[in-house]
Amino acid sequence: MLGPDSSSAGKVALATATVTEDQRKSSRAWQLACWVTWAKEEDWPGKLDLYESAAYLRVSPASLRRATEVDRAGRAELPHQRIGAAYRISRRDLDSHGRVEGRS
Repeated sequence: MLGPDSSSAGKVALATATVTEDQRKSSRAWQLACWVTWAKEEDWPGKLDLYESAAYLRVSPASLRRATEVDRAGRAELPHQRIGAAYRISRRDLDSHGRVEGRS
């Protein structure tokens, strides 16, 4: 006897590709949406997560992950707070870390 989990509809749902939160927030469209939401630099929040920070600087999240890696001396290139798997980076530290000139 077939149950509700063994139907072909369940198999179709598993076959479709799902976009993860990381993939969605890593997209250029999501970064541009952040700039639409916070049009001016002073409108951005004081503390940003990794993806918001990447959108603010207009770089990839992978670039910021590398900048937040702690070296043997216990320091990172970019000051940040890590709470579990989440990164919190202050906008002031992002401004001093590096700005991309020519922002609209």
